Amino acid sequence: MAGTKECLDLKLGYRSQWVGFAGAPKTTFATLSSRLKFKKASNPYVHHGVGVKVESDVMGLTSATKLYLAYAYHFTLGRDLKASAGIFGGLEQFRFNVNAANAWQGPDPAIHATNAVVVWPDFTPGIFIYSKKAFYGLNVRQLLSNGIKKYGTGVNKLRRHYEFLGGAKIAAGETVSYLPSAMIKFTSLSVPAIDLNFLLDFDNRAQFGISYRNVDALVGMFKVNFLKHFTLGYAFDFTTSRVKLGSSNTHEITIGIYSCDVRGGDNYSCPAFD
Repeated sequence: MAGTKECLDLKLGYRSQWVGFAGAPKTTFATLSSRLKFKKASNPYVHHGVGVKVESDVMGLTSATKLYLAYAYHFTLGRDLKASAGIFGGLEQFRFNVNAANAWQGPDPAIHATNAVVVWPDFTPGIFIYSKKAFYGLNVRQLLSNGIKKYGTGVNKLRRHYEFLGGAKIAAGETVSYLPSAMIKFTSLSVPAIDLNFLLDFDNRAQFGISYRNVDALVGMFKVNFLKHFTLGYAFDFTTSRVKLGSSNTHEITIGIYSCDVRGGDNYSCPAFD
């Protein structure tokens, strides 16, 4: 995705999941990406994008800090069709709060002060095909399938996660468009997660929509563009799984800051909700 927009793209986000649930996940992130511009471009049908992401996750007695760099190579497939291939990689620091852990049947080899912090590398390759009317993508998270030997008596191994996504922008009038999209995420030995989304876009100034995530939640969301260079997005998850018995749903807010005017017109190469 880095370099998809022609201007500098900064996003700040916070997600509080399953509010009221003990040890509920909380995520904070910041991303910055831009298209590389050279004075003398050797090929007008090719450009490059770079980016960086910092993320903090807290869940129960565990927390993680992630730092990733991104690079994407964009090229033209046709008059209105483009593609990009990229790599998203960096380091993840995983922490376990040993002092707050109580083993009901000790001693537990997984609870040991020397195992409180683990750092591992992570890489995610991906491809993305897009136009002003549609987009499709595929990426593989945790490509290295790192083994973590410091916890317990065996080896814990991270599984690869595969993500497919696709969507379209369908004109419904001069200023109104429909934005249907879907994402499928799966890994071995688990139930695939499917997100089905539908948005109404009003002249690229505001978007309102709903989403369904199987066995988890119904989502209401909106995004507005304001003051030429800013966007504000909010999503509310109404939990439908058994977690709803101990939580009060989920809230997520995202702020976007751009160096170009994002109001009205056709400023986005990708119609994805971002």
